[in-house]
Amino acid sequence: IYVTLSEFGKKGNSMNLIGKILTLLILIASVCFLFVAIMLGAAQRNWKQEAAALQKRAEAATSLLQASKSKAGQKQKLLESEKTARALQLSQLESQVAVFRAQLNEKEKELRSETIASQDRLARLEQAEARLASQDAELATTKKRNNELVDQLANTYSSVKDLTNLNFEQKTKLTTLEELVSDLNESISIKTKVMNTNGLSDQSLTDGIVPRISSVVAQVGETGEFFAIRVGSDDGLREGHQLDVYRNDRYIGKGVITKVQPNLSVLQTVKGFMQGTVAEGDNVTSEL
Repeated sequence: IYVTLSEFGKKGNSMNLIGKILTLLILIASVCFLFVAIMLGAAQRNWKQEAAALQKRAEAATSLLQASKSKAGQKQKLLESEKTARALQLSQLESQVAVFRAQLNEKEKELRSETIASQDRLARLEQAEARLASQDAELATTKKRNNELVDQLANTYSSVKDLTNLNFEQKTKLTTLEELVSDLNESISIKTKVMNTNGLSDQSLTDGIVPRISSVVAQVGETGEFFAIRVGSDDGLREGHQLDVYRNDRYIGKGVITKVQPNLSVLQTVKGFMQGTVAEGDNVTSEL
C-alpha cells in the first residue's frame, strides 16, 4: 500500500509538472503564433486589425491559460487532499501492520513455547510408553511365573495330599505294627519265661542251623589245614558250623568253623571229606 501511494504521489507530481510545462508551451506557442500572425498581417493585412485580432486571441489564450491554471490548482488541491488521505490511510495501515506484527511475534513465541512443551510431552510420552512396554514384559513374566507357581502349588498340594494320605496309611500301619509288636513282645515274654524255665537260650534251637553263605577263601594257613573267609557272626555263622569248599564245579572238601568274628571266620578242614588242598579263591558255601 505504501509503495502504491508513493507511486501515486510521484504520478501526481509528474502530472503537475506536465501541466506547468503544457501551460508554458501554450504560452510560448501563443507568443509564436502572435509573432507569426503579426508577421503575416504586416505582409498582407492591416497590422492594426491584425493586432486587434491578435490581442483578442491573446486575451482568449490568456483566459484559457488562466482557466487551465485554475483547473490545475484545483487538481493540485484535490491531489494534496488525496495524498493527505492516502498518507493517513498508510499511517493507519502501518499501525495495523505493527499491531499484526506484534501479535505475530507473540503467536510465534507462543508457538515456540507450545512446540517445546509438545516435544517435552512427546519425550515423556515415549518414556511412558517405554516404561509401559517394560511393565508389560514384567507383567507377562510375572503372569508366566504366577502360572508356574500355580502349577507348582497344585503339584505341591497334590503331593501334600498324597503324603497326607500316605502319612495316614503309615500311621495306620504304625498303629497296627505297634499293636503287633506289643503282641509279639507279650508272646516273646511268655516264650522267654518258658525257655528260662526249661533252661533254654534264644540261640539253642538255631545253633545247629547253618545260614546260607556264599563266599571265597581269603587266606590259607601254612599247613593248609586252616583257612579264613570274610563272613562271620554278623552273617549268622557260629562255631561248629560246617561249610563246603568248591573249585569251579569240583568238590574240594568240607571245613568246620573253629573261630568266628563279626566279619571273619576261621575254618579247619574236616578229615575224611577232603579231596584236594584248599587254595585262596576257592568257593565256600553252605548251599548244596
